[in-house]
Amino acid sequence: KKGNYAKSWKSLAAHLEILLPDAAYTILSFIGLALFGYFSGLLGFTLENYRLDNFWESLAEFSIENIGKIIVSFIGFVIYAFFIGVGRDSMKFGMIKAVIESKKNILSEAWKNKHLFYMRIVGLKFKVFMIFFALSVILGVIIGLSALTSTKLLSFIALIILLFSLLLASIILL
Repeated sequence: KKGNYAKSWKSLAAHLEILLPDAAYTILSFIGLALFGYFSGLLGFTLENYRLDNFWESLAEFSIENIGKIIVSFIGFVIYAFFIGVGRDSMKFGMIKAVIESKKNILSEAWKNKHLFYMRIVGLKFKVFMIFFALSVILGVIIGLSALTSTKLLSFIALIILLFSLLLASIILL
């Protein structure tokens, strides 16, 4: 309904502190992404190999040589983003609940009471992640089996598709 939509925007404008957890999450996500780039070696790679004529072949070679570091760093980033995201969501639910109940909305109260929603959000996100992870594994197996008979470049493309599907799953998880 049009009236509810306008009322929601007015309520958000009156309670801009609800956006603070999102701002903090964005900053922490960029820090985590920079750490992922640093520990996986991708940050140094992109700074060294900025020429496009040889870039994709170099990236394929680098990825195959450093697959362990990339996977461990990626898993670390997903876990980091998961816990930061769940904390953000649980704080926001508390803050939105306070707005709905016309209570005073204080960020410190939301931080203190975030445990009320934490495990519910963890369970929900875990279930969604498992669905997408299972689909990603199936896709990875199919692509991996087809790449066994192909060149390095096709194996690299299969790896990129698998990592992209895991990235998609982690974005949904966040």
